[in-house]
Amino acid sequence: MSSDTNQPGPGTSSHPDHFLAEWRVYRGYDSQRGFAKAADVSHYKVSRVENGETELRPGFAKKLASFLRIPMAALFTVNPLGEGRVDAEMIDAIADMDARDKPAALRMLRSLSKSRGTDQAG
Repeated sequence: MSSDTNQPGPGTSSHPDHFLAEWRVYRGYDSQRGFAKAADVSHYKVSRVENGETELRPGFAKKLASFLRIPMAALFTVNPLGEGRVDAEMIDAIADMDARDKPAALRMLRSLSKSRGTDQAG
């Protein structure tokens, strides 16, 4: 077992390399049990994954991300209760956006990014 996974040995736990618990709370599910029931998954499995007792495997991550209405990568990269709060709000805004408006929104974001880069260089 490699040291960079969150799959510790029996009887141990480690800090998970994902933000499942944070996304669960961000979406308004204070309990693992209520979240698991709403997502139609095992409470036991959610508990073990959140506690770092077992790995968050791709299939389970995909199912949870779909339920949470986020890209699967956000489970591993965005802490919606911490520094990633603005990113989480942007993910929500994009998810709620009409598909026809997404290209214009992307162009606007890219133009903001380019103008910010120009301002910092000068």
